[in-house]
Amino acid sequence: RVKYFSMIKYSNTQGLIKEHDVNPDYSTQLTHSALSIRTNLDIKISKTTTAHVNLLGKIYENNTPGDASASGLMTILYQLPANAYPVRYADGKWGGRSGYSMNPVAQSSYTGYATYHTRNVFADLGLEQKLDFITPGLTAFAKGSIDVYAQNKDVRSKEYIYQNKAGVLEKDSQGNLAINEGKTLQYGEEEYELGFSSSLAGQERGTNIYAGLNYQRSFKDHIVNASAFYRLMKYIGLGKGTTYANQDV
Repeated sequence: RVKYFSMIKYSNTQGLIKEHDVNPDYSTQLTHSALSIRTNLDIKISKTTTAHVNLLGKIYENNTPGDASASGLMTILYQLPANAYPVRYADGKWGGRSGYSMNPVAQSSYTGYATYHTRNVFADLGLEQKLDFITPGLTAFAKGSIDVYAQNKDVRSKEYIYQNKAGVLEKDSQGNLAINEGKTLQYGEEEYELGFSSSLAGQERGTNIYAGLNYQRSFKDHIVNASAFYRLMKYIGLGKGTTYANQDV
């Protein structure tokens, strides 16, 4: 006899960034889409033997402006004074100055976009066998699981020029105070084509093995419980020095 559960789920979330017409060929909007597939099986092999299988796979795709994250954009907004500089000058150059070089509008709409492709696989298998033919209340079990994670990052980005025009307060010919344009300071470099880079942003694999014996039996007014088990846990991460294993008995 088999009991099962299956599920397919898809979600798509759009971000809160206002898009501009400076990039008609691509979107710099924050987006998140995800597809999940799950299957659970409970299998009764015999009167004394049961098994279970659980499988879960997830695929994510995230889009962010340039090489900035959503939290990074929020940090820029919180740290930038409201009157630090104009968003954009009449000559088309973005506003910015030393100490506050990150223009949030330019960062979110003019620096290209990055796409993150993430994959997760979770699987576990368990088997339980009653050993009443040896002694009543004795059960053997074995479980194993593996978790796999990987993320690829594709960045198509570019730089931009930002500038700061310092106004000078002076008197005009009639003696009235007026703000005249002073020195213009420019920073950065204007790039018209998107550059491209691709990297493995993250990779992990975890393995668990768990096996042992359980004993539970009642003797009139007394209950006896005993367990013996072995467990192995292994983790492999991205890069050197990220692998470790633990054993318990």
